[in-house]
Amino acid sequence: MTTQTISITEHLSQQSIDVKNVFNEFAKPIFSNVFFTNLAALRLESNFYEFKVDRWNQKPTIFCLDIYDEPLLYPIIMLVNNIKTFLEFTPERFAPTIKNQRIIVAPYRQTIVKILSTSNS
Repeated sequence: MTTQTISITEHLSQQSIDVKNVFNEFAKPIFSNVFFTNLAALRLESNFYEFKVDRWNQKPTIFCLDIYDEPLLYPIIMLVNNIKTFLEFTPERFAPTIKNQRIIVAPYRQTIVKILSTSNS
């Protein structure tokens, strides 16, 4: 059986500029992270998705792939929804609404880009 290896550095270098900037932000101390400092704006300018798709269970990357066509935006989704690990990305970790739905907050892509642009200026 052949062994496969991957270089994280090489993988990230091949990503879009937005993905690179997201990971650069999350490498900073929390109070320097533009997503943390703009958390209210991210939550206000969002779509809301009911957590009813089984394939999203413990897979925020799949949620991001379905919603944004970009799986590596998951750190933003986890921050906005106060989810600390992939294992917590389950319907039970999202507060139920009046209709007993479990809702995932997903900031608009243009809001993410706008907030990222403030970190580069």
